[in-house]
Amino acid sequence: MQITHNRTKIVATIGPASNQPDVLKQMIEHGVDVARLNFSHGSHDVHLENIKLIRKVCEEMGTPIAILQDLQGPKLRIGDVDGSIFLESGNFIKLTTVKQISTLDCLFVSYKNLARECKPGERVLINDGKIELKITEIVDDENLVAEIIAGGELTSKKGFNLPE
Repeated sequence: MQITHNRTKIVATIGPASNQPDVLKQMIEHGVDVARLNFSHGSHDVHLENIKLIRKVCEEMGTPIAILQDLQGPKLRIGDVDGSIFLESGNFIKLTTVKQISTLDCLFVSYKNLARECKPGERVLINDGKIELKITEIVDDENLVAEIIAGGELTSKKGFNLPE
């Protein structure tokens, strides 16, 4: 008799909707092989608790589950936002490289050379292009002003792209 191995794996992201013991057990019973932790979101303490939970559930069930830590890559991002904000199309907003909590008036951007490398008229895309800004003024080496072309809801650490 020849033994065959299933090479297909089911990967499930563990987060607020799935980090309860009963939910995790159901997921494993339905075939999950790999528990993915998305380090772009959540704190290290939260991820540590999820790792402990996964290991505990695996031990109780007698089932080995791999843990995949999906690390945040070198992506340009806005900083923290207090909850969420809604950027209105047609309004203007300051972009700064001075670290601070982002507000409706000012967004912190992690890219230190932003004001030195951008020009008025260039686009800025945020949150996978859902929000579009157009640079209108370079104020100094740390600050610029942009018009909100396509607004929307914005939360912490969303991706920031400079297509031009």
